[in-house]
Amino acid sequence: PVPPPAPQAEAPGQWLNPPEAPAPGETTASEGEAPAPKTFFTVQIASFPEKDLADKEAARWREKGYRVLVREVFLGPKKGTWYRVYMGRFQTVDEAKRFAEKLAKEKGLKSYIVPLRQ
Repeated sequence: PVPPPAPQAEAPGQWLNPPEAPAPGETTASEGEAPAPKTFFTVQIASFPEKDLADKEAARWREKGYRVLVREVFLGPKKGTWYRVYMGRFQTVDEAKRFAEKLAKEKGLKSYIVPLRQ
């Protein structure tokens, strides 16, 4: 297995099909209370230098019923800004790993497990 890339400072992303209710294990903040940052795990399925390409890839998977997120990442002055496409939201690395293995087996998709903060 390939180790996940080091966490990057990332701009907030937007889930293309957010859930109606919090995922199992998630909580919501009380009124007037800021939510605590929550770390979860996701599977990075693609990375593009152009946002349009990332959005198209995300839309393709979303149409198939997957939960997809695009986030902007600055990789330094030489590489610039890239747009990462993430799929799924998991409470544990093991859950994310099982999902990544299923994607590889069923879809031939290589991926990386990535921790993200909400």
